[in-house]
Parts: sequence; C-alpha cells; structure tokens
Amino acid sequence: MASLDPLNALLTLVFVVGFFRQARWRWWLGVLTLTVSMYAALVFDYATIAAGAWTPASLPAYLTINLVFLPVVWLFGWVCVRGARGELR
Repeated sequence: MASLDPLNALLTLVFVVGFFRQARWRWWLGVLTLTVSMYAALVFDYATIAAGAWTPASLPAYLTINLVFLPVVWLFGWVCVRGARGELR
C-alpha cells in the first residue's frame, strides 16, 4: 500500500485535470482512483483492527480517520450508481 498510495494520489491529480478539461477518459480514471482509495481504506482498517490497534485510547483517532474518509465513500457510491445508469459520459 505504501507504493500504491502515492501513485493513486498522482493519478487522482491527473483525473482532476482531465475532469476540468472534459477529457474522454476522465470517468475511467476517476473510477480507478476511487476504487484504489476504497481498497486502501479497507485494507488499512482491516490491518489495524487485526493488529489490535483499535484500543479504547486510540479509538477516537481511528474513528476520525474513517469519518474524514466518508466523502470518498459517498463519491464512490455516487459514481457507481451514475455509471450503472449510463449517466457518466
């Protein structure tokens, strides 16, 4: 994940540029970067829970990380629904 996250961040910036320039590939890259972000978040949560890191003392920190990530989860769902309806062009 340590090598995938910086690459995903770079691809996300490329997506933003493509989005504002109305590039034909913008939604393909956007779905890819959102999928990688969701995967990274799930792996992070699973690994920290499995390692026993979610102790009562550290629970607020981990919950804050997940709370801040909620807009990405919403955006992922929004893109999936719009894509399934064929509305992303």
